[in-house]
Amino acid sequence: MIETRRRDEGIVFLALFTLTIPAANWLIGHAGTVCQPQGPCLIPVAPGLMAPSGVTMAGVALVLRDLVQRRLGVAASSLAILAGAALSALLAPPALVVASATAFLLSEFADLAVYTPLARRGLLIAVVASGVVGLVVDSVRGLAAATRRAPRHRAGLNRRTEVCQRGVPKRCSMSAALYDTLRAITTATITTMLLKKGIRRCWMNGPQPLVAGGGRLVGPAFTLRFVPVREDLATPESWAKPISTRGAIEEMPSGCIAVADAMGVTSAGIFGDILTMRMMKRNVTALVTDGVVRDKAGVLASKLPVWCAGTAAPASVNGLTFVGWQEPIGCGGCAIFPGDVIVCDDDGAVVIPQDLLAFVAEEGAEHERMESFIVGQVERGAKLPGLYPMNADTKARYEAWKKK
Repeated sequence: MIETRRRDEGIVFLALFTLTIPAANWLIGHAGTVCQPQGPCLIPVAPGLMAPSGVTMAGVALVLRDLVQRRLGVAASSLAILAGAALSALLAPPALVVASATAFLLSEFADLAVYTPLARRGLLIAVVASGVVGLVVDSVRGLAAATRRAPRHRAGLNRRTEVCQRGVPKRCSMSAALYDTLRAITTATITTMLLKKGIRRCWMNGPQPLVAGGGRLVGPAFTLRFVPVREDLATPESWAKPISTRGAIEEMPSGCIAVADAMGVTSAGIFGDILTMRMMKRNVTALVTDGVVRDKAGVLASKLPVWCAGTAAPASVNGLTFVGWQEPIGCGGCAIFPGDVIVCDDDGAVVIPQDLLAFVAEEGAEHERMESFIVGQVERGAKLPGLYPMNADTKARYEAWKKK
């Protein structure tokens, strides 16, 4: 009778212990006082120290593990760890699943040297001692793995971001041919092509080249978002927090165009020389914002191409609060989603929805070819009526011209 009760209790403890692993992984991806857009959710564990929120399950897991060992044996607790890892695969990135399972198994092996010998001397001392050992191992291995590996899980957005932002397209990758085609199409032509699809809000009102004549640039959007200033949050100290412009820059992939929603505020510079210099080191293509920059001389010296609404001496925290990156934003009256394609030239910056890339590239290239023909005709003295737009006669001449 006693053996049956111990076995039944062990099965209950085993099930609960198994569930603590996916629960910890779910917390890391979804709940915390601070959730990094490309990394784990964090909670404060000591003054000035943050840790992944999954640590809240550590104490429960350690006690349950020891109870499982006492009733069902070490093999059962090890199997529970593997089963919990398998369940975690449904809730968390693979890197985090592997890291957490490794941490639990390491603490299990370390525990063998503590719990089993001490269990003969009494349950309480065994649980306390093994809990301390397991907690140290879990903290050193598991927390380090979560904070180091989870931010590297990318396919444009991690699983947590996909859940919170359904409908947000992932970062696109353009072929070299498509890239070259778009570089040959002016922003003016792109707006006309998108107008054919009913899109009128594609040119960002405000951003203009800080230095004109720099050529046309193309790249996927990496979005940044500011909101109105909150004096208790927008402080110089906030620059050192995980959610900061500094943190965002370190997540910018090579070749992207950073697009910052500064709400059209022109009294506070969102980026200065040091930040633009770091962006250049990370091979960011350009910065586009409906706000302004500061440290103009240094920004120019950094060589980062910038499209903005001007310059201002005060820092961003004088008028804005930075709240995140890689989420839908509004910039210059346009909706920008992460991965949308941005094209910038001397006329400003435009956004192309990913689903319309092929259309814009094909139709835009043809439009540029047609306008090249028209320019040649105007240079020869042709009159505009019947030429621009073309009548049937001109279209026939244009088709013949293309075949030459």
